[in-house]
Amino acid sequence: MIDRGIELVAEHLMSGQRITVYDIQRHFKLNKRDAAALLERAQNYVEDRTIERQSRKQADMIAKRKAERHFNQSGGTASRRPRF
Repeated sequence: MIDRGIELVAEHLMSGQRITVYDIQRHFKLNKRDAAALLERAQNYVEDRTIERQSRKQADMIAKRKAERHFNQSGGTASRRPRF
């Protein structure tokens, strides 16, 4: 389970904000070691989410290509329909 502090810092990192250990120390009232650990965990969380998002996009593109190939085949049921 990701705690709220990691989620909060990760949201700011994903939006492009630069966050320092000092910023985390002041906001959460932590010592330097705990603030550095929180920042590192948040950065790892952002990296994992980015990798997941890229994998999902790649899987969606592969599925889309397969569907296009399947539905754009010549000789499908539409060509077998009797013409009047």
